[in-house]
Amino acid sequence: VGVAVKRARLYSDSGIRFEEVPAELAGQAFVMGPDAARDCTSFEALTLHVSELSYALLLIDPRETPSEGGALPMWVEAGFEATGGVVHTSDAEMPRMGVWRSKAPLIGPVTLGGSGQYPARGARHAIVALFRPAPPRTSFSAPAEDAATAGGAEGAAGG
Repeated sequence: VGVAVKRARLYSDSGIRFEEVPAELAGQAFVMGPDAARDCTSFEALTLHVSELSYALLLIDPRETPSEGGALPMWVEAGFEATGGVVHTSDAEMPRMGVWRSKAPLIGPVTLGGSGQYPARGARHAIVALFRPAPPRTSFSAPAEDAATAGGAEGAAGG
């Protein structure tokens, strides 16, 4: 586990470091796995327990994205969306990584696939996963009318 701050290493087996971290990611814990995992094709490459409702954030080598001629792993395409944010790195060949966020907050056991899972192509570095607590909900809204009781007692009883 690492902390996303300037000069922190991104991978356990590489000297690539954070050069600039956006404010919304600064200080967040991240999974410091090996960069050698970039070729991992497993559907279950990493499973961890998230104890607080959180968004998963992925740092992705832009060469793996469709806009750069690459292809993302299926699990990223299905469950994440690009935020437009970037993290700057010390790697001259990958000076920035795009930030992708889970489409919904997650809690409990969370399983992420491998960086090289089908149809991935183009990346030269592994995906880095961070988790950021989801903002608390301050309100709850319910539909104006409950479909089960819309017909009143007669409608619900069928007669």
